[in-house]
Amino acid sequence: MNLVAILERHAKEQPSKAALIHRDRSLDYRGLYGRVRAFARLLERRGLRAGSRLLVFVPMSLDLYVVFLGALHLGVTVVVIDPGMGFVGVEAAARRASCDALVAPRSIAWLRWFSAPLRRIPVVFALRPGAMADLVPVESGAPAPVAADAPALLTFTSGSTGAPKGAVRSHAFLVAQHHALQEVLALGPGDVDMPALPIFVLNSLAAGTTCVLPPLPRRVADVDPAALAETIRRHRVTTIEASPVLFEALTLAGLRHGGPFESVRGAFMGGAPVLPSLHRRLEPWLPNGDSVVVYGSTEAEPISAASGRREVAASETLSASGHGLLVGRPVQSLLARIDGDDDLLVAGAHVNERYFDDPPAEARHKVQDEHGRIWHRTGDACRFDDDGRLWLLGRVEHACRVDGEKVYPTVIEVAARLIDGVGQAAFLLDGSEGVLVADGPGVTDALKRIHPAISRVVTVRRVPTDRRHNAKIDYATLRRQLRMPVSPPVLPPSPEGRPTL
Repeated sequence: MNLVAILERHAKEQPSKAALIHRDRSLDYRGLYGRVRAFARLLERRGLRAGSRLLVFVPMSLDLYVVFLGALHLGVTVVVIDPGMGFVGVEAAARRASCDALVAPRSIAWLRWFSAPLRRIPVVFALRPGAMADLVPVESGAPAPVAADAPALLTFTSGSTGAPKGAVRSHAFLVAQHHALQEVLALGPGDVDMPALPIFVLNSLAAGTTCVLPPLPRRVADVDPAALAETIRRHRVTTIEASPVLFEALTLAGLRHGGPFESVRGAFMGGAPVLPSLHRRLEPWLPNGDSVVVYGSTEAEPISAASGRREVAASETLSASGHGLLVGRPVQSLLARIDGDDDLLVAGAHVNERYFDDPPAEARHKVQDEHGRIWHRTGDACRFDDDGRLWLLGRVEHACRVDGEKVYPTVIEVAARLIDGVGQAAFLLDGSEGVLVADGPGVTDALKRIHPAISRVVTVRRVPTDRRHNAKIDYATLRRQLRMPVSPPVLPPSPEGRPTL
């Protein structure tokens, strides 16, 4: 079972249909698959074989997906490291992955001389922009036969702890993930899809759509609303998958650059908490579509989904009163349960069952039940409501106790951000005192009334967030700025439910 067999089928059935579009260049399915074969042949000539590991540092582009799919065509495992981990984290992950080859733009490839783990990689492809899209297509050659459980993708992310954690996704996993995503996105050959989340591009191509890569800067938070609006309108985009930050830009684009996006039927949001107010603000700009929350993680994507117009926007009052964030019903292809720590556990064909060379992470996050099924402990605190919908409360490890009450910071932060005038908010413990930090000067009194755990409110110019997406709070940096201890007291985990079910 090789994932690329799906692409091969599309190349035969709809060869002249546009597969990938990026800026002023495009590839149809025949042209894309021909270049995928060509890159697979280049890898083979340089000594790579099924089971080899290829480290990829290529920005979202036509080149990236020729490289990605070319490696999978040969049975090579693609290794991706989140650059948001910083250089030290990238080095640590590269050292553990022990890759056989590296693909990177020339502007990045030279950095390997400053890094021993990268310097040890024996084969290097230093690309000029557009090099892969310019390959001479190879018109014959089937995808290499690989076992269903053969690793296709090894992704290193920092996770909530900051330590690099490698998630292994097999070819069978990626096929199962495609089917699970289709349950939510329902992409068809008639769609023009614009995924800003790289893994969603594979789903788009597997569905046989035309996939438009958005004009993204290095930091998603720096996206140009005008360029985004122009791309959507020029290509008549019907579906979009992106982080909330990009959809914030979309509301600005609608307001300033030409009005509603009439072609869009679905705006799918994930990768960070999505406030009900964002759905409300998006609604006027999507007259023929809906916004949808897609909740998941690197290890399990998707977990659940909820309609913005019908469900999430209507939950704003509950979120503002401390109920957390509605993230919808679990997808049908997945099992979900909650243990005594409020920790959400999930199992299914598109749920990662192991980590790469990381027994401690597996001991923390992987649980085997009496039937031999492996469950993934997400670390997200959740609850089910009476309608079987999931509500996100925050991270289990961030739970704290204030005046004897168990408190999840995310619940308070969401309520704070739903107050007009507040952009970002963070709840911290300073000793035993609950402190709410917000970038909304002038609303201090309203912030104090949100939750009894709040002893004082501090307003700042900007609450620090992650560098790439500007979406997740950087608590360690904020604590240093406020001269608080970097490691706050948290609740110890309850004994029930650990480590077996």
